[in-house]
Amino acid sequence: IVEFDDTYAMDTIMFSPRFDKHTREFYNYVLRYWDNEGNVHQIENEDIRVNKKVSNGKPYYVVKLPEAIKAKKVQLNLSVYGGGILTVSEMKFYHYDSIEDDVRKHYSIHCICIIKFNYWS
Repeated sequence: IVEFDDTYAMDTIMFSPRFDKHTREFYNYVLRYWDNEGNVHQIENEDIRVNKKVSNGKPYYVVKLPEAIKAKKVQLNLSVYGGGILTVSEMKFYHYDSIEDDVRKHYSIHCICIIKFNYWS
């Protein structure tokens, strides 16, 4: 569980598995988070979009939540095929920026031109 100094809005989390030990693929992601009042919320695997990336030959994963959350504490539960102990070497939490949602609210999908930077592919 990662506890922050304040409540933060976020919709994207990046993590890297321990490079010398990670040999299996993740298949399940569940996010639990606590809001400012201490209420626990959970986002299930089917609502989370995950993309595996590789940089300098090392894998990392970008977890995109279905909508922004406001969290004081976050717990990302991961599973791999075959079970076993998982070790994460690095996690990054990205502050939510509403610009993408704002654009989608104001324009129909037919009017939006998407420039792809190979981020989510």
